[in-house]
Amino acid sequence: MEFWLRLAVAVSLVAVVTVSGCTVPAGGNNEAGGVKVLSFGPDIEKVYPGEIVKFRVRFQNTGSVKAENVFAELLGLDQDWYNDGFVEGGPWTKGGEKLPDQDECKYTSSNKMVLLPKSGVFGTGGEIGACSWTYKAPKNVQRDFASVYPVTARVFYSYRSEVVKIIPALSREEFLMYRNRGERIPLGEKSRTVSPVILDIEAETPVRLLEDGERVEFPVTIRINNAGGGTACVTQDKNKGCKKAYSEWNKVKIKVDAGDGVKLGECENLRNGKEIDLYKGKSNEIKCYMKIKTGGGSGGVSERRITVSAEYSYFVDAESSVTVGY
Repeated sequence: MEFWLRLAVAVSLVAVVTVSGCTVPAGGNNEAGGVKVLSFGPDIEKVYPGEIVKFRVRFQNTGSVKAENVFAELLGLDQDWYNDGFVEGGPWTKGGEKLPDQDECKYTSSNKMVLLPKSGVFGTGGEIGACSWTYKAPKNVQRDFASVYPVTARVFYSYRSEVVKIIPALSREEFLMYRNRGERIPLGEKSRTVSPVILDIEAETPVRLLEDGERVEFPVTIRINNAGGGTACVTQDKNKGCKKAYSEWNKVKIKVDAGDGVKLGECENLRNGKEIDLYKGKSNEIKCYMKIKTGGGSGGVSERRITVSAEYSYFVDAESSVTVGY
């Protein structure tokens, strides 16, 4: 077979963290991935009135996380092309929608597609999926006239984004030692998944630790950027994704968790989750001043780890057209 928003910020003092999916070093990389349409259109661009025509869309998971609950719909034909007597291919719903030919492509299916991501280890691309719709062109077209019908294939799926930022923390003495020796001060590594919604963390590093029992405050900026060319949404129904959740389009849900000894400051109200609008469907950012309870002012460089993750539903569109006439 060819192959949703909750954010969680976790700050921990451990040196190793397990990350779901595959992350790559961020650096200057702002690559967007996810399910992208490879091709879409009718098998015949100009058909006779009453002729059968099949539309097909192919798509691929170009990101580093598996795409789940993948399904598709065709927009633009159902009102003028509705024909409940035509039973070839996918069925008509009671609402007058022509469903795809394949069961796994239907939003009503309990067995939707899963598309595995690309693999750098094995050198393979992400899995490819395909859906098709079979229609019969309307017969009420006058001779010597042709009707052009724009059509849209919309592919829905559930996906995940994650970014990990290492926050180096060191004593004042250690900081001065690095600077006086002309050595590079550790600024911390960053890695992220290749996803349609790109997450980023910016923090002033390194953090200089204070006396025993004191808390040091430092700013953290979380940036959310929809770069996948589609629409993200918050929905409680993963099976239907963004299909009916119009009021939840262009929103993300943020949840913040912190490790022991860390206070979230202004981000405390995000601990149990909060929806954030994406400006023009594209971006937003949140700035927090976090506080870390230090374990002393010496002992070399230690690491705090901030992880921002997101789960969401998403869809992308592809456009085509078909002409009906003699």
